[in-house]
Amino acid sequence: MKKQIILGSLLVFALTLKAQQWTTNGAGDLYNSFGGKVGINNPNPLKKLDVLLSIFDNYDGLKITHPNQNGNVGLFLKNSYSNNEWQIWSLAPNHGWSSGTNNFCIFDGSSSIPQFMIQRSNGNIGIGGSISPINKLEVITNVTDDGISVTQTSNGSSALYLKNATANAHNWAIHSLGAGNPGGAGNFTIYDNTPGVNKYRLFIRASNGNVGIGTGDQDLPDNKLEVKTGAQHDGISVTQTSQGSCAIYMKNQSPGGKNWSIHSLGNGCQGGSGNFEIYDNSASEHRLFISGVNGNVGIGTTNPGTHKLAVEGKIGAREIFVTLQNPWPDYVFEKDYNLKSLEELEKYLTQNKHLPNIPSAEEMKKEEFGQNLGKIQALQMEKIEELTLYIIELKKEINELKKRD
Repeated sequence: MKKQIILGSLLVFALTLKAQQWTTNGAGDLYNSFGGKVGINNPNPLKKLDVLLSIFDNYDGLKITHPNQNGNVGLFLKNSYSNNEWQIWSLAPNHGWSSGTNNFCIFDGSSSIPQFMIQRSNGNIGIGGSISPINKLEVITNVTDDGISVTQTSNGSSALYLKNATANAHNWAIHSLGAGNPGGAGNFTIYDNTPGVNKYRLFIRASNGNVGIGTGDQDLPDNKLEVKTGAQHDGISVTQTSQGSCAIYMKNQSPGGKNWSIHSLGNGCQGGSGNFEIYDNSASEHRLFISGVNGNVGIGTTNPGTHKLAVEGKIGAREIFVTLQNPWPDYVFEKDYNLKSLEELEKYLTQNKHLPNIPSAEEMKKEEFGQNLGKIQALQMEKIEELTLYIIELKKEINELKKRD
């Protein structure tokens, strides 16, 4: 009987003690007055709330439900030291932060907009205040040099992968290479990760900023821009969509250096549309011009006219080779050649003041003769050969006179 009284007293004490751990404040709120840990299906809780899920339910967990369909459901995490409070919400329809139903967000209580948002309708994610992201990931920031950071802690690359699952699409990757990657640590690449392709499309060397297009990791760019291609008629293309010129500019800022540019001219440019030129920007001079109409070239001029090459200024050369379309004047030595007598020649010179078939001074000013070097050279040879015949004829007359003496 004495044992039963003792056991009964212990049981009452235990029940009384357990009841004292939970207290109400009169407003229906229940709290643990001893600050102990609570275990649900867990006899040894390690945290304030420690839930051990059932092994028979793969989708078990915690659930918070709001009875009002317009109510927001949240979880609040507050640090008393920093007085900062984070809130996790399942938002009600037409909430000020959301136009959809049951969107998910993480909210800093000190801010007026959520820092993280997931739209339930499409799964789009917004970070940094993007409350209605129109892409799968949308980041907003107003901090200088802020953005998205991906860090690799081993020897591999830090990468961002872009995979397109549609037919014939390619998979791409953006890499910051590590020590274990081909091409060396620190370099940047855009890589075609498509099976069967696996090629570097753009490569930037960290040591000097040189850019390679199509160069790969075994052929690092030695110049600021290097382009490598195995395709016929492939290269660099620059397109102008307005009326100006399409140009490549080369500026040399060293002492004595000049600024040059290569132009495909458009409407509104000097020389007209479709022409090509090399331009000295330092001196504002057209140095070389190619007509888009006929391919005629001008050096120092933008008007080559009908000439394949027109030069404004002097030409210096060690040799000039001229191919003639007209016959070389060996016809002078043919028997049927009409060689004027010296008397006829003297009469012609008296009247015309120039040799036969040789253009006059006035004619030389004209374009036909003034710039036709081959034709003038042939006419000069004609006169030399005629002069040779005159000399031979005079020699015969002299010899005949000697015989008479």
